[in-house]
Amino acid sequence: MLLSFVIPAYNAADYIKSCIKSIFALDLHGRDFEVIVVNDGSTDNTAEVLEDCMREYALKTISQDNMGPSVARNAGLSYAKGKYVAFVDADDELISTSDISSLISLMEGDAPDIIGVNLRQRDFNGKEAPYRRYVPTYNKCYAPAYKFMTGRNIFPCIPAYMFRKEFLDRKGLELFPKKFHEDEEFTPRAFALADSFVALNIDWYLRILRKESITTTTDPEKQKRNIRDMLRILARMTDFAMKSPHLRIAMSCKLDYMVVDLLLLLHKQGHDKEFQREVLAELRRMGCFPLRWRNDLKYMAFNLWTRIFL
Repeated sequence: MLLSFVIPAYNAADYIKSCIKSIFALDLHGRDFEVIVVNDGSTDNTAEVLEDCMREYALKTISQDNMGPSVARNAGLSYAKGKYVAFVDADDELISTSDISSLISLMEGDAPDIIGVNLRQRDFNGKEAPYRRYVPTYNKCYAPAYKFMTGRNIFPCIPAYMFRKEFLDRKGLELFPKKFHEDEEFTPRAFALADSFVALNIDWYLRILRKESITTTTDPEKQKRNIRDMLRILARMTDFAMKSPHLRIAMSCKLDYMVVDLLLLLHKQGHDKEFQREVLAELRRMGCFPLRWRNDLKYMAFNLWTRIFL
């Protein structure tokens, strides 16, 4: 089996069918694949929609109590039989019109540990645009993969990559359970441990923004939980980077920009002074604040702003 698709689904009744349909519409040139949907304790009629989908598509479904997307992804990963694993969010879709023949050839050939693809994003108004933080050098093999991380704020979004299952199993790689922003921790760690990475210029994945998702919620308590989870992820990543000199170098840029993202979120969401002090105190404890200096004008300007106003 060439490819396993793992979909965590929580209260996804309104869009899970479109997600599944987009996967089965892909032209995989006759290669065998599987779709594993993990129903993460949904309280709507997601289970009924999945039963309906199973009459039309060859799905594998797993049901569990609600434990969050990272635990659901880990559950699906444990059942995956494909040479590669692709993670798909239930409220997103794959771009079935793309020619993925080069992706299939790469999977069947040299088989790098990580393969990168392009993402697009559809906003609340239906407008689509590329969704990424960098333009990678396509068709170049980075070996080991951490060489690609050095000096880059790598894109952490898990659906932007496919992972060789044997590599994940050999390194014991799973997602950090019961935390938001789990891809911020998983993806850099995967790059730090992988032997090889290749990016392809293929529009593969469509991220669809939804109101009141984890990343767009306006609930102050949920926002605070998000930020506290980001702090926990940052602490784990900092501890991981300290394991060797090459990891410290490779992950330095990513860690700095994780702090930038956290501080921007803290400011943008307008949290109370007590919570701001809590966050800054934890960043200081980890040695992440004040920010380190970098040779980047926008970064330096933001660094100065934080030193004056935070």
